[in-house]
Amino acid sequence: MSLTSRKSRPLPRNVPLLRDARLFIVATEDTVAPKQYFSFYPHPRVHVEVLETHDGLSSPAHVVQRLVAFANSYQIGEDDQLWALLDTDHWIKGNHKGGLMTALNEARGRGYRIAISNPCFDLWLLLHHAAVPPGQAFAGADEVADAIRAACGEFNKTNLKPHLYPVESVAAAVQRARDLEPAGGDPVTGFWPESTGSRVFLLIEQLRAAGLGFSGVPLPP
Repeated sequence: MSLTSRKSRPLPRNVPLLRDARLFIVATEDTVAPKQYFSFYPHPRVHVEVLETHDGLSSPAHVVQRLVAFANSYQIGEDDQLWALLDTDHWIKGNHKGGLMTALNEARGRGYRIAISNPCFDLWLLLHHAAVPPGQAFAGADEVADAIRAACGEFNKTNLKPHLYPVESVAAAVQRARDLEPAGGDPVTGFWPESTGSRVFLLIEQLRAAGLGFSGVPLPP
């Protein structure tokens, strides 16, 4: 499909966005939580379009293909960014790892960016409320959910509460996520945190650089 035949940029009609608003297209294996989360931080010059999972198509290959399909269908500007938002979960184990690596290599080859959480996106939500000691392991999403409830009293990922994730808490979450990165490592070139961690902070830093009002979040190098 040629650029001239692609659809116009997918900006919501009910928000007074400027025509030069930057797009961040985020494909995720999750069904509800990331879309809710990013809706908490609207901005007229930055629009985050979350491509969530439908019909159980949540594998890394499906996530990357959603980005490919979007890029082939819509007009993407030079300053726009496409992101694959993934969990390690069981994808880094056994026979699943090969499919994960194939999908990630395709994403990198197409110029897409990657933000993986270990074990899941919910860890990023937890970091808004509490630091996680380096080396602390979670068996899976259920344990992370329990930790969020212990930290703030409630958690239902199908109905996130905006007041539990105020913009003022984002800088702390970024710093806590950075503190989980190994010294001397490069989270941009590495595919995923080898131990507990969330690289959603890389996306947040890029959003901050684009103008989204995350006070205290450092600009990316």
